[in-house]
Amino acid sequence: MSINFDKIIDRTNRGARKIDYPLLCGEPKDAIQMWIADMDFETAPCVKDALKDLVDYGVFGYTDFDNKYFDAVISWFKKRYNYDLKSEEIVRTPGVIFALAMVVKAFSNENDSVLIFNPEYVAFREVTILNNRKVIESNLKLENNKYYIDFEDLEKKIKDNNVKILMFCSPFNPCGRVWTKEELIRVARICTDNNVIIVSDEIHMDFVWGDNKHIIFLDALKDDKDLYEKTSRLTIINTSASKTFNLAGLQVANTIIKDKNLREKVEAEIGKTGYHRISQTAQVALMAAYTSEGYKWTGELKKYIYENILFVKDYIKNNIPKIEVIDTEGTYLMWFDFRKYGLRDEELQKKLIYEAKVHLDNGLKFGSLGEGFMRMNVATSRANIEEALNRIKIAFE
Repeated sequence: MSINFDKIIDRTNRGARKIDYPLLCGEPKDAIQMWIADMDFETAPCVKDALKDLVDYGVFGYTDFDNKYFDAVISWFKKRYNYDLKSEEIVRTPGVIFALAMVVKAFSNENDSVLIFNPEYVAFREVTILNNRKVIESNLKLENNKYYIDFEDLEKKIKDNNVKILMFCSPFNPCGRVWTKEELIRVARICTDNNVIIVSDEIHMDFVWGDNKHIIFLDALKDDKDLYEKTSRLTIINTSASKTFNLAGLQVANTIIKDKNLREKVEAEIGKTGYHRISQTAQVALMAAYTSEGYKWTGELKKYIYENILFVKDYIKNNIPKIEVIDTEGTYLMWFDFRKYGLRDEELQKKLIYEAKVHLDNGLKFGSLGEGFMRMNVATSRANIEEALNRIKIAFE
């Protein structure tokens, strides 16, 4: 299998939020869009073929593949992570953010506290606020170009605010951390000691670099039977093929819940929405993605993206050294520290968009500790990345 990831695809006027939305906001037409977390690559050929076959079939009535669908998910987790899943543990949803909202509704009441880290994925904060819950933040510590959890602060915030839910990115968005087994165990102990629901968002699980290894949250605890059993009764794991195979527009995700009582509460909340099925196209795409052909394709994809990450690090080190690149252990999102330029956040954003003509994600979106930082999506062609970096170099140096 040989895929041309260098191919540049024109996504304008296709409804792509990444491309068309900034144009509606008045940004330069020739700005390079490297913000929202979707890829500029075509999906895997096996997915395209399956969707073409569905279109040729031409019947789009109510559809539930059930066993075939669950078997595909179970097979993927076993092959990639040696993780054993049962079909009854899988709850299909149209997206991870939808699942987050259902968890908030199921396990907290208005004005209850939900804890997120700072900085962390913006949707965690939005879902909490929009459902009239209180956002409690635990600040991550940046040490030697790498972020760490402040476990003492985490535990204190949970106790002081009677926190009901912890929302947790693994791998971590936007900072690129891949949590170790020891870190996951400490999070589990704190949450079980305080009866806190753990939502582990593992949507970027297939993108881990170098010697780092993604550990599914509950898998980190399997050597401690007592902790595993306690944590299983509190843990919800969100996953999706949408990042790995660029399927966000098809609306498909899987929420993994081992505990029957927990699972029934989430399913009841989903039932209240009247939106308890995913589309036929979403099911077909996922079943095609989670095959041996999809597995091989992701191998080539990951190789290309990792080379992009190394290219960016090397370029910035040699050409724009005032930008600090935070260690990227996982995800296809890179986290840059621009603070040495001494610009206010608004000035920094304007300089990038209107002088460099490169749109990165503003760090403040992810919390107050994101001030002076920017997030770059490197799941795009090497030529696109090189052009963007050249523009940033000219504008800032």
